[in-house]
Amino acid sequence: MNEEKELKELFNRILFVIIVGLVGAHLSHFTNPFFISFHSVIIIMSLRRYNLKVLLIRIGVICAGLIFGLILTEIFHLFPQLQNIIVYTMFVTTLKLFSHRYKEMDVFMFNFCFVYASIFGSYLKSTFELEIFQYFGQLFWVFILITVTFKLFPSNLKEKEMKTLKESKIKMWEIHFFAFFLLLFWDFFMVFEWRFAFFAYACLIALFKGFDMEYLKFKAVVNIKIHFKACLISAVFSVLLYGMIQNVPLMTLGLLLMFIPIVKNLVYNKGLEEIYSNATLISGLVVPLTLYINLDAAAVYKCFLRSNMITFVMGIILFILKLLPNRSLSENKNLQEG
Repeated sequence: MNEEKELKELFNRILFVIIVGLVGAHLSHFTNPFFISFHSVIIIMSLRRYNLKVLLIRIGVICAGLIFGLILTEIFHLFPQLQNIIVYTMFVTTLKLFSHRYKEMDVFMFNFCFVYASIFGSYLKSTFELEIFQYFGQLFWVFILITVTFKLFPSNLKEKEMKTLKESKIKMWEIHFFAFFLLLFWDFFMVFEWRFAFFAYACLIALFKGFDMEYLKFKAVVNIKIHFKACLISAVFSVLLYGMIQNVPLMTLGLLLMFIPIVKNLVYNKGLEEIYSNATLISGLVVPLTLYINLDAAAVYKCFLRSNMITFVMGIILFILKLLPNRSLSENKNLQEG
């Protein structure tokens, strides 16, 4: 009975944050309000009980990533070689932490914000220095939303020690290889100003959480399918609400009908693959529904451009993984047998 109640409260929390985050993002006057919706959803899906310290650390990690990325572009923009050394070192550290399964969510969110700030803050005509203060303001509302959500739908789970996750058996040359791979993508985005494809790059970084070669392939394939589905749903939703996006009750009703079955599948599914797929679908929907739905006719184009960019990036990683020796699965079997 207690477990059923906990799952119901978890369902309510995730659904509440998704709806309030998306509607709040569209009602806000922020230039780029996706922090309110995206980070709220990511945080609420990663917290099973309210912990003020953990929440503040998570928001602090986001702020640190933004500041570090902005400092890198502002101070070292005349020294690209030094920039590359710093970014490469950061990616090596990130992949090492991922392979040790150490605070993967915090590490990912730091990297997400660092890459976002360094890419968007590097343009000559960028006003990112001003926008970053807006992001700090949005994170304040993220904190309020998460706190209020746990007050409305509390969790009675007792604080338990974190389970020790098995470290991935990744060799150092693989860490350096993929760190260099991520660096090449970062340089490509910086040189060719591919801001429109940033979230494809973010999806690529997210693949390395856990850093298992076989699971990496699975996640890459799932990302192609799920993000195509998410972009298709977002495009249809934008067409159905064409010219009526300011109708808050109608938008809220549409979002509820969309997300109730997805959140239900996420919460009540036991399989790790199903949980990953549904969590990816939720985050894959939140971004286009926040950024593109106000663009009216251009929303359809933006949604499918996003899907194509993610497919392109995932296709590259799948091609590279196919060229590398397939040793991870056999090693894992040997570990289980031992």
